[in-house]
Amino acid sequence: LFVELLASLMMRAEKAGSEACFVEKHFCTQVSGCAFREARELIVLKLEKQPQWFAPFASLLGLDAEMLTGEGWRVFSGRPCFYTSTGNCRDMLRAITASSSNSSSSSSS
Repeated sequence: LFVELLASLMMRAEKAGSEACFVEKHFCTQVSGCAFREARELIVLKLEKQPQWFAPFASLLGLDAEMLTGEGWRVFSGRPCFYTSTGNCRDMLRAITASSSNSSSSSSS
């Protein structure tokens, strides 16, 4: 089913003379709408791996807990912080390893 969808999408894109992204927005990258077009490098940060990359990424950007917490975030995330993989905002800037996120997800099931 997915293969058929993808084939149909690619045929529509080819017929339109454009990329799949312009035919179906779900095939666009999150940066496809950004103004930069000549980036030397793009790094894909997969959402399913966010528990592993969020804390180091926030650190690299110079973000701290004060910037990423507060009631203003509740409308966006449903919590008083921008992101937490554990449900506890105090863990927000703690790097979660793949093994600890696997064990916590299996223990919460």
